[in-house]
Amino acid sequence: HLAKDVVMLLDCSGSMSSSNFEVAKSAVVSAVARLGGSDRFNVVTVGTRLDAMAPRLVSATRQHVAEAVRFVSSQKNAGGTDLYNGLRNALEYFSSRERPSIILLVSDGRSTVGITKPESIIQDVEKYNRTKARIFVLALGKEADISTLDRLAAATKGSSLHLPETEAASEAVSRFLGKVSSPTVADISLQCRSFPLSEM
Repeated sequence: HLAKDVVMLLDCSGSMSSSNFEVAKSAVVSAVARLGGSDRFNVVTVGTRLDAMAPRLVSATRQHVAEAVRFVSSQKNAGGTDLYNGLRNALEYFSSRERPSIILLVSDGRSTVGITKPESIIQDVEKYNRTKARIFVLALGKEADISTLDRLAAATKGSSLHLPETEAASEAVSRFLGKVSSPTVADISLQCRSFPLSEM
Protein backbone atom coordinates (compact mmCIF):
# COMPACT_ATOMS: atom_id res chain seq x y z
CA HIS A 1 0.00 0.00 0.00
CA LEU A 2 1.50 3.30 -1.14
CA ALA A 3 1.03 5.89 1.64
CA LYS A 4 -0.77 8.94 0.26
CA ASP A 5 -2.19 12.30 1.30
CA VAL A 6 -5.83 12.91 0.37
CA VAL A 7 -8.02 15.99 0.71
CA MET A 8 -11.71 15.42 0.07
CA LEU A 9 -13.63 18.49 -1.08
CA LEU A 10 -17.36 18.21 -0.51
CA ASP A 11 -19.60 20.71 -2.30
CA CYS A 12 -22.21 21.83 0.24
CA SER A 13 -23.80 24.54 -1.88
CA GLY A 14 -27.52 25.08 -2.33
CA SER A 15 -27.27 24.18 -6.03
CA MET A 16 -26.78 20.52 -5.07
CA SER A 17 -30.19 18.82 -5.05
CA SER A 18 -30.93 16.86 -1.87
CA SER A 19 -30.52 13.51 -3.67
CA ASN A 20 -27.18 14.59 -5.21
CA PHE A 21 -26.04 15.89 -1.84
CA GLU A 22 -26.78 12.54 -0.17
CA VAL A 23 -24.78 10.73 -2.89
CA ALA A 24 -21.96 13.27 -2.41
CA LYS A 25 -21.86 12.70 1.34
CA SER A 26 -21.90 8.91 1.02
CA ALA A 27 -19.14 9.04 -1.63
CA VAL A 28 -16.89 11.01 0.75
CA VAL A 29 -17.68 8.63 3.63
CA SER A 30 -16.84 5.64 1.37
CA ALA A 31 -13.59 7.29 0.29
CA VAL A 32 -12.62 7.87 3.94
CA ALA A 33 -13.43 4.24 4.76
CA ARG A 34 -11.08 3.05 1.99
CA LEU A 35 -8.03 4.88 3.35
CA GLY A 36 -5.09 2.78 4.53
CA GLY A 37 -3.56 3.14 7.99
CA SER A 38 -0.50 4.96 6.60
CA ASP A 39 -2.57 7.50 4.65
CA ARG A 40 -3.21 11.04 5.83
CA PHE A 41 -6.35 12.99 4.97
CA ASN A 42 -8.70 15.87 5.62
CA VAL A 43 -12.27 16.70 4.63
CA VAL A 44 -13.05 20.26 3.52
CA THR A 45 -16.56 21.52 2.78
CA VAL A 46 -17.03 24.06 0.01
CA GLY A 47 -19.92 26.51 0.21
CA THR A 48 -19.99 30.29 0.41
CA ARG A 49 -17.28 29.73 3.04
CA LEU A 50 -14.92 26.81 3.58
CA ASP A 51 -14.91 24.59 6.63
CA ALA A 52 -12.47 21.80 7.44
CA MET A 53 -12.66 18.76 9.68
CA ALA A 54 -9.12 19.41 10.96
CA PRO A 55 -6.56 22.23 10.70
CA ARG A 56 -4.07 19.90 8.97
CA LEU A 57 -3.85 16.44 7.42
CA VAL A 58 -4.52 13.71 10.00
CA SER A 59 -3.59 10.03 9.92
CA ALA A 60 -6.37 7.63 8.94
CA THR A 61 -6.83 6.12 12.40
CA ARG A 62 -10.21 4.65 13.38
CA GLN A 63 -10.77 7.69 15.58
CA HIS A 64 -10.12 10.18 12.76
CA VAL A 65 -12.21 8.14 10.31
CA ALA A 66 -15.12 8.16 12.78
CA GLU A 67 -14.65 11.92 13.24
CA ALA A 68 -14.77 12.41 9.46
CA VAL A 69 -17.99 10.40 9.17
CA ARG A 70 -19.59 12.58 11.88
CA PHE A 71 -18.32 15.76 10.21
CA VAL A 72 -19.69 14.77 6.78
CA SER A 73 -23.02 13.50 8.16
CA SER A 74 -23.67 16.79 9.94
CA GLN A 75 -23.37 18.91 6.76
CA LYS A 76 -26.32 20.76 5.22
CA ASN A 77 -26.43 22.12 1.67
CA ALA A 78 -26.97 25.89 1.39
CA GLY A 79 -25.37 29.00 -0.08
CA GLY A 80 -22.98 29.40 -3.01
CA THR A 81 -19.88 27.53 -4.20
CA ASP A 82 -16.40 28.98 -3.77
CA LEU A 83 -14.71 26.30 -5.87
CA TYR A 84 -11.59 28.41 -6.49
CA ASN A 85 -10.75 28.87 -2.81
CA GLY A 86 -11.75 25.28 -2.07
CA LEU A 87 -9.15 24.00 -4.53
CA ARG A 88 -6.49 26.55 -3.50
CA ASN A 89 -7.07 25.64 0.13
CA ALA A 90 -6.86 21.88 -0.58
CA LEU A 91 -3.50 22.34 -2.34
CA GLU A 92 -2.10 24.11 0.75
CA TYR A 93 -2.42 20.92 2.82
CA PHE A 94 0.21 19.13 0.72
CA SER A 95 3.83 19.77 1.62
CA SER A 96 5.88 17.00 0.07
CA ARG A 97 6.22 15.16 -3.21
CA GLU A 98 7.48 12.11 -1.29
CA ARG A 99 3.89 10.91 -0.99
CA PRO A 100 1.24 10.99 -3.74
CA SER A 101 -1.15 13.93 -3.18
CA ILE A 102 -4.77 13.50 -4.20
CA ILE A 103 -7.80 15.78 -4.16
CA LEU A 104 -11.19 14.13 -4.41
CA LEU A 105 -13.69 16.78 -5.48
CA VAL A 106 -17.36 15.82 -5.19
CA SER A 107 -19.42 18.60 -6.75
CA ASP A 108 -21.85 19.80 -9.38
CA GLY A 109 -18.96 22.04 -10.42
CA ARG A 110 -20.80 25.33 -10.68
CA SER A 111 -18.63 28.00 -9.10
CA THR A 112 -20.73 30.97 -7.93
CA VAL A 113 -18.62 32.78 -5.32
CA GLY A 114 -15.27 34.59 -5.69
CA ILE A 115 -13.31 33.67 -8.82
CA THR A 116 -15.73 31.81 -11.09
CA LYS A 117 -14.06 31.85 -14.52
CA PRO A 118 -13.06 28.26 -15.39
CA GLU A 119 -9.84 29.45 -17.13
CA SER A 120 -8.69 31.31 -13.99
CA ILE A 121 -9.52 28.38 -11.73
CA ILE A 122 -7.65 25.85 -13.87
CA GLN A 123 -4.67 28.15 -14.47
CA ASP A 124 -4.19 28.83 -10.77
CA VAL A 125 -4.64 25.19 -9.78
CA GLU A 126 -1.78 24.34 -12.17
CA LYS A 127 0.28 27.28 -10.86
CA TYR A 128 -0.10 26.48 -7.15
CA ASN A 129 -0.01 22.69 -7.47
CA ARG A 130 3.52 22.40 -6.10
CA THR A 131 3.29 18.73 -5.12
CA LYS A 132 1.76 17.65 -8.45
CA ALA A 133 -1.47 16.64 -6.70
CA ARG A 134 -3.93 14.77 -8.89
CA ILE A 135 -7.58 15.79 -8.86
CA PHE A 136 -10.26 13.13 -9.10
CA VAL A 137 -13.70 14.57 -9.75
CA LEU A 138 -17.08 13.06 -9.07
CA ALA A 139 -19.51 15.33 -10.97
CA LEU A 140 -23.10 14.97 -9.82
CA GLY A 141 -26.35 15.85 -11.55
CA LYS A 142 -27.59 16.79 -15.00
CA GLU A 143 -26.64 20.44 -14.41
CA ALA A 144 -23.00 19.70 -13.55
CA ASP A 145 -20.39 21.86 -15.25
CA ILE A 146 -18.74 18.86 -16.88
CA SER A 147 -16.29 20.74 -19.10
CA THR A 148 -14.64 22.59 -16.18
CA LEU A 149 -14.53 19.50 -13.98
CA ASP A 150 -13.11 17.32 -16.77
CA ARG A 151 -10.44 19.93 -17.53
CA LEU A 152 -9.43 20.14 -13.86
CA ALA A 153 -8.97 16.36 -13.75
CA ALA A 154 -7.11 16.26 -17.08
CA ALA A 155 -4.80 19.16 -16.13
CA THR A 156 -3.63 17.24 -13.05
CA LYS A 157 -3.50 13.70 -14.52
CA GLY A 158 -6.51 12.71 -12.44
CA SER A 159 -9.82 11.43 -13.76
CA SER A 160 -13.49 12.29 -13.58
CA LEU A 161 -16.81 10.50 -13.44
CA HIS A 162 -20.12 12.15 -14.30
CA LEU A 163 -23.28 10.81 -12.70
CA PRO A 164 -26.27 12.61 -14.25
CA GLU A 165 -28.69 10.40 -12.30
CA THR A 166 -28.28 9.42 -8.67
CA GLU A 167 -30.12 6.10 -8.91
CA ALA A 168 -27.74 3.11 -8.76
CA ALA A 169 -24.87 5.49 -8.13
CA SER A 170 -23.16 3.46 -5.44
CA GLU A 171 -21.65 0.84 -7.76
CA ALA A 172 -20.24 3.45 -10.17
CA VAL A 173 -18.94 5.50 -7.23
CA SER A 174 -17.31 2.41 -5.76
CA ARG A 175 -15.49 1.62 -9.02
CA PHE A 176 -14.36 5.22 -9.33
CA LEU A 177 -13.08 5.33 -5.73
CA GLY A 178 -11.03 2.23 -6.53
CA LYS A 179 -8.98 4.43 -8.89
CA VAL A 180 -8.58 7.07 -6.20
CA SER A 181 -7.49 4.66 -3.47
CA SER A 182 -4.80 3.00 -5.59
CA PRO A 183 -3.61 5.61 -8.07
CA THR A 184 -1.02 4.54 -10.58
CA VAL A 185 2.27 6.33 -10.28
CA ALA A 186 1.89 9.35 -12.55
CA ASP A 187 5.37 10.78 -12.86
CA ILE A 188 7.92 8.19 -13.81
CA SER A 189 10.72 9.58 -15.91
CA LEU A 190 12.92 7.16 -17.78
CA GLN A 191 16.39 8.07 -18.92
CA CYS A 192 17.78 5.99 -21.78
CA ARG A 193 21.32 6.04 -23.04
CA SER A 194 21.49 6.03 -26.77
CA PHE A 195 23.62 3.26 -28.23
CA PRO A 196 25.14 3.30 -31.69
CA LEU A 197 23.34 0.81 -33.91
CA SER A 198 26.48 -1.37 -34.18
CA GLU A 199 26.14 -2.24 -30.45
CA MET A 200 22.56 -3.46 -30.82
